[in-house]
Amino acid sequence: EFDTGSPDASMSTVLWAKTQQLQEDAFRQLQNIYGDHFPLEARHHLAPWLEQNFTTELDLANPQHEEHAQRLVLELVAQLESKAMEMTDFLIKNKLEQIVENFKQRYAHNPLSLYQTVQQCLNSEMHLVQRSEGVGVDPSTAMANDTIYQIQQQLNMLKKSTQECGVEIEKTRQMQEHHSINFYKHHQISVQLDSGQFQENSQEYLRWKEWRDKVAAELRQSVSSFIRKTGNLTLFMILVIYAHL
Repeated sequence: EFDTGSPDASMSTVLWAKTQQLQEDAFRQLQNIYGDHFPLEARHHLAPWLEQNFTTELDLANPQHEEHAQRLVLELVAQLESKAMEMTDFLIKNKLEQIVENFKQRYAHNPLSLYQTVQQCLNSEMHLVQRSEGVGVDPSTAMANDTIYQIQQQLNMLKKSTQECGVEIEKTRQMQEHHSINFYKHHQISVQLDSGQFQENSQEYLRWKEWRDKVAAELRQSVSSFIRKTGNLTLFMILVIYAHL
């Protein structure tokens, strides 16, 4: 069996306990370190196991190390599934199940990517804790972690902007669909009125004409709203692009 060696002395099973003592600003940085790629909830529920099994740097170019990393990934998913089954709290259980499903979809074709992600998250967390404790951190390492944090922060902001943009696009699509329905409705009413089926100024004729006028007013309003919405959406997309250049 592959020997993982002795755990890194700088990272012990008390790391998560120290992490939870971080000040608000540092903890916000931690939240950016742990994103959708490896959620903070997974870190919390697997804290001792992660620190015991992901403390040794593996050389993934070495087939034996690579095989061991793949086993760790499979075990990590199994550990999360087991935790989810144990949970009596519906919300936590549901969240852990979502994380498991996300891992399977995201890393199915590249399980080693999950191993590297966990390693990177734990290392960044460890350096964050060390800095908060005033423990000396190699300047190049600190700079690298700051860069990683900034990139992750930018990615999170970009993701949020993309989601907001997606919501606005969906609203615009629904608006356009509603306009198309009203346009067809207006056409059908006009056909009825122009067919000579109703005597002009009769009660039935006036009722249909009133209906057509109402639909026409809705069409004018929807065109105005659509122009304003597409203009705002275009401006929003331009601002998002420039903000992340």
